[in-house]
Amino acid sequence: MLPGEFGKASVFAIALKIIFQICLLGVDQSFSRMFYEKKSEGERAALARRCLVLALAATVLVTCGLLPFWRRLSTLLFDAEDFLAVLLLAACLLLSVVGSFTLAAVKMHKRGHVLSITQISASSINIATTAAYALYVSPTFHAIVCGTAAALVVEIAGPFILEWRFWARTREPRSAVPDRAETAQLLRYGLPLVPVFIIATVFQGMDKIALRAYSSFEEVGLYAAASKFAFLLTIMQTGFYLFWQPTSLERYEADHNDVRFFEKIFEYAAVAALLSAGLLLLMKDIVKYLLAPIYWNSVEIMPFLLLLPLMNLLSEITGSGIRFKKRTHLYVIVAAVGVAVNFAGNYCLIPVFGARGAAISTGVAYTVCFVIQTLIAGRLFAANYRIVRMIPAFLTLAIFMALNTFYSIPWWCNIAPVIGVALIHIGAVTEVFRYVKLKIRGEPEA
Repeated sequence: MLPGEFGKASVFAIALKIIFQICLLGVDQSFSRMFYEKKSEGERAALARRCLVLALAATVLVTCGLLPFWRRLSTLLFDAEDFLAVLLLAACLLLSVVGSFTLAAVKMHKRGHVLSITQISASSINIATTAAYALYVSPTFHAIVCGTAAALVVEIAGPFILEWRFWARTREPRSAVPDRAETAQLLRYGLPLVPVFIIATVFQGMDKIALRAYSSFEEVGLYAAASKFAFLLTIMQTGFYLFWQPTSLERYEADHNDVRFFEKIFEYAAVAALLSAGLLLLMKDIVKYLLAPIYWNSVEIMPFLLLLPLMNLLSEITGSGIRFKKRTHLYVIVAAVGVAVNFAGNYCLIPVFGARGAAISTGVAYTVCFVIQTLIAGRLFAANYRIVRMIPAFLTLAIFMALNTFYSIPWWCNIAPVIGVALIHIGAVTEVFRYVKLKIRGEPEA
């Protein structure tokens, strides 16, 4: 598949994410936040159904509003009138909304095996569908979109079938909170998050939007291919998020003053994320041979893109105070700062460095967002994350990201940031290895 078609698929994904956040009304976050406030499974199931109905109602309204303008929409996104692409957008939107709640229910119940089965199955179906469409129908971006739709079907069907007892539960006894009052409560928590997530989605996609404005679909495609190099780190971030959100909320509800737990988790997560980023940088010249030669130039774009999942993962921990205190409107400040920094960076760097400039700008913007979110959340939840201790390792990694972006250095030089991070945080690394060793032997902790 040509880079131009890959670029169109990336633009499709950005449009889907933005409209998806509008349709959710933020009630997916309301469900997660209020899940542990409900004491029975019947009440939790009723909460899930209520949130889903609200999001589906919004989805129907938004879809009915967009379809009459399909020509203008497809021309704006893909530079062509493409009714099939708009229909696929509507279908993926509906599937994404339903899937967000089936997966959320599994996540809040901490059914790790169900999540693993679902993700593996969805990824397999995605690859198979994309390959079949590209080979037997047409090697266009429609193949990627159809693969995405097929994966979404699996993400709905799998968790629903495996957790159908939860969705079928009735609420007994009925909650003392009237239905309208509960709906209003859900919307009060969730609606302030809608502009936050829209801004955040624009922030996340601004690099591709800017490349689309200053360059071509081919450049967007190369940039999107470079993003795939960070795939393993993104998997780590996603897996941690699925574990962290329910665990952190449950821990906070049990003891509002248990800051030590959060401090230790941050220390271990920071070391693991920095080491993983260093290892991916080390392997970049090997991984590129898994791609077609037309995409090999994307290795120059990749290094600073590793900052995206790295900063996101750490922000999930340091920003917990905002979620705990239900001050969701504060996310608007974080997202707005990120958009401003990214816009300025893209405006200055893309005309000079192209996709490499977009990667640098985005990486810096995510780092700034991490700092701002940490400072704001720190005023709400007084945990001492000792971020200063990770700065030397972070700067070491950033220096080698810059070297790999602008120079063709020998692959073995990238061993340095891995060793540097390990030595700087030798205490945490030793502690983790000791813990794993005890678990393997089945021995209790000292």
